Amino acid sequence: MANTCFTSYVVTGSKKELNDLYEKMRYLENRDIEVEKGIYGKTWLGHLVTLLGGKVEGENAVYCRGKWDNLSMDEGILSFDVESAWREMGEFRHFVEGFYLTIKFFYRSVIEDEGRYLTNDKEGRYFPERYIIDIEGVDYLGFNNYEKAVAYIESVMGRSLSNGESAQDALVTWADENDIYASLHIYEIDEE
Repeated sequence: MANTCFTSYVVTGSKKELNDLYEKMRYLENRDIEVEKGIYGKTWLGHLVTLLGGKVEGENAVYCRGKWDNLSMDEGILSFDVESAWREMGEFRHFVEGFYLTIKFFYRSVIEDEGRYLTNDKEGRYFPERYIIDIEGVDYLGFNNYEKAVAYIESVMGRSLSNGESAQDALVTWADENDIYASLHIYEIDEE
């Protein structure tokens, strides 16, 4: 079974192009079709690729093994989430960006089974969190900088980190002592 990747997208561009993309996605969501067995359903990324003139099989096919959800348009920003297999759908993202003149995708992505957190939002304009603290049954919090993440970890553990002590190691040790899961995740910047 494939690792699942959860990705949130924010799409920017001209109002005309964003509206066009949004309307195409809404059309696909709302159309009355028979969905082939094994295909993700009405919101399969391949349906959008095909609608935009791309191929999903054969030579020059766009890898698009996923489906979107939570489509919204608010104040000139298009956003949606994608659940996909293995990774963020970079080929899909580049294909759509190539179809339009002004459209640009920003994303943050979590590949849970690999413990990888990725974003291409270098400046943190749409996804400012760079550090995620996950404490079983308690918190799943994002922090913009390392110092704030460490301060939170120290408050949860009830002690300060010693000089040179790794925040991740200290949190995991504390979690083991308390028989729960806890981890500090760091978003990698995807330069692609």
